[in-house]
Amino acid sequence: MALIGDLGSGKTTFTKGLALALKVQDNVTSPTFVLMKEYDSPALDGKFIHIDCYRMESEEDAISIGIDEKINNNLGVMVIEWADKIEKILPNRTKKVFFKSAGSGKIIKLENNATNN
Repeated sequence: MALIGDLGSGKTTFTKGLALALKVQDNVTSPTFVLMKEYDSPALDGKFIHIDCYRMESEEDAISIGIDEKINNNLGVMVIEWADKIEKILPNRTKKVFFKSAGSGKIIKLENNATNN
C-alpha cells in the first residue's frame, strides 16, 4: 500500500489504525529515521511492514536498504509512506492512497485502478 500526501496529512495515523486492525501488539511509530520497521501481525499470520521514504532521494536509496526485496517477497502487508519517491520500483499490484489536509480535517482517496492486480 503506497501512501502519498503532504507532511501532516494523516499517513502515519492511518498506518497506526491499520496496524491496530491487523492486531499488531507493538506500539507503531513512524520509521522516519530508521526507514523501515517490521511487526508481527497475528491477523495476517505474517508481518506488517512500515516503511517511510521521506528521507530518501531516489529508488536507489530504497534498494540499498533492501526495500525491493521486501516488496517482492509478499510477507504480509506493507505500508510505504512517501511512496511517490520510490514509485518506479513499486509493483503493479500496489494500491495507492492519497492524503490531503483540508482546513482542520483530512481527505483520504483510494486510487481506483481496476487494471492493477
